[in-house]
Amino acid sequence: MHIPFESRTQDGQPLQAVLERTAARSGLSPATVAIIASHFFELLSDELARGRCVNVVGFGKFGPWLVERPSERAKGGPPRCKVVFSPSRGLAQQVAVSAPPNVGPKRQLARHRRNHGAFGRRGREQARVFTAMQAFRDQLTAQLGGEHAPRDLGPN
Repeated sequence: MHIPFESRTQDGQPLQAVLERTAARSGLSPATVAIIASHFFELLSDELARGRCVNVVGFGKFGPWLVERPSERAKGGPPRCKVVFSPSRGLAQQVAVSAPPNVGPKRQLARHRRNHGAFGRRGREQARVFTAMQAFRDQLTAQLGGEHAPRDLGPN
């Protein structure tokens, strides 16, 4: 199964591995797992857009963080929020103890932050999460032969 929008570099391989291992553990197909994951992230983003924090027990908490810039307040600009993730203590300890020292992920994250900043250059706006996740599901369904959507989920 090819994951739509996946990076053609090594960046996309961990997502593929996570989906395949989840499918193996749960007894579901990789396509079903990918569709469930896309719904999860879509609804997570909806809750964040409503100004709510989402706590994933044992993993961490996602929430909107008010960005207060004195220059924007002086100009009367609208207040803005950015997404912040606070890992759980267990996750933070697991990564600190288990992850090998490697500068690669740090570079990948820095590049991602530069390219996906919330208040970046004009004209570089991204589609809403819903639009991206719906396109993701549509491409997966097309790969499965159109009519062969995962049966255990029903229509997307």
